[in-house]
Amino acid sequence: MKSLLAIAFAGISALPILTLNAAASPALTISWENNFLTIRGEHLPGKEMKVQYLEAYCRPNSQTTDWVKHTVVGHKTALISASPDHRQIKLHCTLTDGVIVDHTITARADEVDFRIVARNPRATRSEAHWAQPCIRVGEFTGTAGCFSADDKMIFATAFEPYQELFQGVATCLHSDFRLGGLQPGETKKVRGKIYFVPNDVPKLLKRYAKDFPEQVRKK
Repeated sequence: MKSLLAIAFAGISALPILTLNAAASPALTISWENNFLTIRGEHLPGKEMKVQYLEAYCRPNSQTTDWVKHTVVGHKTALISASPDHRQIKLHCTLTDGVIVDHTITARADEVDFRIVARNPRATRSEAHWAQPCIRVGEFTGTAGCFSADDKMIFATAFEPYQELFQGVATCLHSDFRLGGLQPGETKKVRGKIYFVPNDVPKLLKRYAKDFPEQVRKK
């Protein structure tokens, strides 16, 4: 189960212990500008976290092909709406091959929820197989699977369906979501989470299993 959940552990000794009680947790807020999603919270290290949303939509076989000439499918993202309380935003992506992707992003007490719908209105197949939300862990100074000295907070992220998990070179963590290409007229849905929770791994994994039951490996 752990291999499907990308986790970074906080490294700020002054960070207070948080609670999973939604009513008691400080509220997270979100905004989006110039292709960056900003998650803010007074309880977060550095008060905010940046996510390049989205870094890229990608074709398959990226390991053996040129990133610029082959892998990246060009796209533009537009902000459709933002709630007055800064708790929900809606984005609309248009890919150069005609695919359109709508994103509803909602901030809650200790998580950010992603609901994504991709549609191919054209008569030709799209080769957009996956997409990259590049999460800049910044003040967390964390890496996937690395525990901090203070053991107080966990940042974690997961998407379903997912393409891959990895740590990038920009002090970033990726749980890239998978589209798998879209046939003419096809629609696909993706969902994801970013968690900000106390360092209680068993509790986080139980929550993750509830949110993503299809990713839980059967014994």
